[in-house]
Amino acid sequence: MNWFSAFLRSTVGAKLAVAVTGILMFLFLIMHLSGNLLVFAGQDAINTYSQNLRRLGPLLWIARVGLLVSVIAHVILTIRLTRQNAAARQVRYAIHKPQVSSLASRAMIVSGLIVMVFIFFHLAHLTFGVVFPDHFALRETVTNLGQTGSAAVADRQDVYGMMVAGFKNPMVAGFYVLALVLLGMHLAHGISSVFQTLGVNHPKYNGVLRKSGPALATVIILGFISIPLAILFGAVGA
Repeated sequence: MNWFSAFLRSTVGAKLAVAVTGILMFLFLIMHLSGNLLVFAGQDAINTYSQNLRRLGPLLWIARVGLLVSVIAHVILTIRLTRQNAAARQVRYAIHKPQVSSLASRAMIVSGLIVMVFIFFHLAHLTFGVVFPDHFALRETVTNLGQTGSAAVADRQDVYGMMVAGFKNPMVAGFYVLALVLLGMHLAHGISSVFQTLGVNHPKYNGVLRKSGPALATVIILGFISIPLAILFGAVGA
């Protein structure tokens, strides 16, 4: 594994690892959003989705651990690259006036760290039930008809109820919205820069690639933000 460690310590290797982990997290966000939006379809829809995910068992935990490793590696390598870039600049500017970089690009480390904290809070809130254990204990009773027509009554975790109870709290909803806005800023710069890192650029379509980051980030983040806001203002779970 020495070659792998040496590869990650190199600038090229670190940039490639940041791009790859960023892509993995981006794909996860799309899948996660598609599932979370089922809250608008009602209690049964999102609870059934959650129940099916839990049936994956070890595969679900492998995915969770993989996501956490990707997030931590992404943040650590981004910080390392930023420090290396700063150290490589031998001549400091008397007055630093960034002309080309955007606010999102200059705040990548801060937004990345806050997003990482948000992810841990999100897991503690809706996955492990540490933040609001009374919400996590909510159950939904369901009745299934077997092949013989007999009714089987069971219960399952009420994810819908957990989300409604959590986002009815203005502080929780506000924290989610703020963290998601920062995530959007991080995505806006990250999606655009990943094309350059992977060598996917050309003068003919560089403009489109630069605009794709903010556009995709806006769509994804608006989708996520719509959930806590809809619950907070009574459009869902009223």
